[in-house]
Amino acid sequence: MSRLLYIPKKRIPIVVGRYDSLRNAKTVGVGGNYAYVADGGWGTKIFDVTDTTNPIWVYTISEGSYDLFVRGNRLYIIGGNLAIYNITNPLSPTLVGSCALPTYSGPDVWVDGNYAYCACGSYGLQIVDISTETAPVIVGTYKGGVSGLICNSVCVVGDIAYVGENGFRIVDVSNHASPSLISVFDVGSNYAGIKVVGNYAYVAKYHNTQGARVIDISNSASPSLASSISLGSPGYDVSVYGNHAFYAVYWTGMHIVNISNPTGIVDISVPYLGQYVTSIHYDSAKDRIFLVANPIMYIINPNV
Repeated sequence: MSRLLYIPKKRIPIVVGRYDSLRNAKTVGVGGNYAYVADGGWGTKIFDVTDTTNPIWVYTISEGSYDLFVRGNRLYIIGGNLAIYNITNPLSPTLVGSCALPTYSGPDVWVDGNYAYCACGSYGLQIVDISTETAPVIVGTYKGGVSGLICNSVCVVGDIAYVGENGFRIVDVSNHASPSLISVFDVGSNYAGIKVVGNYAYVAKYHNTQGARVIDISNSASPSLASSISLGSPGYDVSVYGNHAFYAVYWTGMHIVNISNPTGIVDISVPYLGQYVTSIHYDSAKDRIFLVANPIMYIINPNV
């Protein structure tokens, strides 16, 4: 009896808008009709994206910006500090409070509840209490890296932090003052982006060319590899929605990966949008992707 082999149709995303004059962009985030880009030493640029085909640069927060997180009417920025801005009016954001971090170029920040979790390179994971926004303060630190394998990424769900630092680490943060390691997987590797959905962590791996990995975290004490595919270049970021993971891959552009079967993921896109790709964000409210490929911010119809 012959069997039919199912080969998913390749997808070609469609660019609907772009902005061409970024300088050293690291991250893009979206809130409502505005996009926020951490542009390194050139600050945080704010864009009105009401008209997707014509993003308009409307404001710049001048302090250095290496990552950001948008939550409601608050914008959290990592630069020399963790800075909290009120963005009720994105045309005129106001500083609410800030907290000095131990390094200038923290590569990732995640906000959950009353805490901000800052991946601060060789200084590890810094946990900041933001319950008093005008006076945020570091209350805990976790450090598990070694030289060259530093803290690059973090995603928090409940009392568990998933940390990219000398491998993929699962850290108990129920006691914020004393976070503790639960387990570690793939020691010796770098992970630049982590998103958790259910029992799986979708990670962008930038060690060698293994761009996309899915890690089974159903047993937090013993995480295991569910599936992995090469995307031809180091992975820098990932955004997940429904049955798709959207990967930012530094040299080969944007990839769309079908994750309907987490144990057998499939790249269903034609590699797209060139080089220097560092960040990706899927805006589920309007079914659009924001992608940073220096010096360009693309707005994309994923066509999936």
